[in-house]
Amino acid sequence: MTQIRVAVPYRADGGHRDRLWDWCKPRWEHPELELVEGFQHDDGPFNRAACINRALDGPWDAAVIADADTIISLPRVLAAVHWHLTPERLVIPYQQRQLLTEEYTEKLLTDARPAPTLGPKEG
Repeated sequence: MTQIRVAVPYRADGGHRDRLWDWCKPRWEHPELELVEGFQHDDGPFNRAACINRALDGPWDAAVIADADTIISLPRVLAAVHWHLTPERLVIPYQQRQLLTEEYTEKLLTDARPAPTLGPKEG
């Protein structure tokens, strides 16, 4: 089975970024994916590369580097990963970006529906 790791560089802020990540995180849940948070615990400048390196430490066949404040289309991500399961390829499986400021985060978390349940159906 192919090991697909999703690396998320992250530093808790005790505020809207934590709330947004709590909301976004379930959208990454899928049996094919291993979600790994690369934390930074100190108060110095955020070192995104070091967080990514921590999250990608260990075995994997394909990697997705995602931000904690990114709302994803899981089917697009999975399709892109499976289509590009060869070395030296980079796929950006989105066409639109929205800066999730604190104000926009409040609107999103107030107005949005809960994360969909994904994975195998029972029955």
